[in-house]
Amino acid sequence: MRIAGWSRARQRLDQTSWPQHATGHPRFLPDLSCLVLAEADRSDNPVAAFLFALADGSTDTPTAVLHCLGTRAPWRRSGLATAMISRVLRRARSAGVRQLRLKVTDSNHPALALYRKLGFVESGQGFAVLMRQLTPEADEQP
Repeated sequence: MRIAGWSRARQRLDQTSWPQHATGHPRFLPDLSCLVLAEADRSDNPVAAFLFALADGSTDTPTAVLHCLGTRAPWRRSGLATAMISRVLRRARSAGVRQLRLKVTDSNHPALALYRKLGFVESGQGFAVLMRQLTPEADEQP
């Protein structure tokens, strides 16, 4: 297994083409993102884990957002997320980033434990996720 900026079996994307290919997001930070590829004989899908980071221009402090982090089931609890985040922490510090942010649901206890172990703390800013079901029989409300 290897941690890489990005690679594919038939196509090698470089630092310039990865942002458009991976997310198409103009604030995508390829140097603070990771893709872990498994050995070819282990799975048809070589992606074991990934972490995409974005620049956050909404504060005066140089900040990056760990936007999307995932580990496929066969590789969970194997240290991949810790390795990716640790790598991003080192690279972010070297790049002058002074704050990393992320959002995680409060019911994702394994992720919360991992982030806390790696030094993340709750911001105290909080946010609410509101939802309303829309069904044909629901009362119309303004």
